[in-house]
Amino acid sequence: MKTSQKITVVAAGLLSAALFGAEAPAQTVVGQAGEACATTMGLNPANADYDMCVTSSRQTMARVNQAAQVDRDRRACVQRGLQADTREFALYVVDAEQAAASASPSASTAQLAQERHACAELSIAPGSGAFDQCVADLDMTMFEANNTTAR
Repeated sequence: MKTSQKITVVAAGLLSAALFGAEAPAQTVVGQAGEACATTMGLNPANADYDMCVTSSRQTMARVNQAAQVDRDRRACVQRGLQADTREFALYVVDAEQAAASASPSASTAQLAQERHACAELSIAPGSGAFDQCVADLDMTMFEANNTTAR
């Protein structure tokens, strides 16, 4: 099996696990990713490429879980009578995500929540490519602002 085929199989397996199972605890996710990388990809857990595969797989599963959460939040917005593509709708989705997140966020998680909220304030639909790009651009801008020394 070619490497690209193996990657597709790993991604499909992780995607189905994330979509059809309940949101798995972090330990289960690591186990699933590790199993996929070792078994399907044939990577040795002692090597760096295995660690990179597990990290990439975990990130993919996190994005899938986040997309599922956004979908649930969007349905809740519609049930409350909020109109899609409005500021109120976007803010409700982001606020619902934040409420479902960890009770004690780290500094980076708190900053990401602020960035997501700022993009929702612009009426950009959470879960859309434009929303993700807005958050990424804002995150990069804030990183540069926080890590650039005065000249």
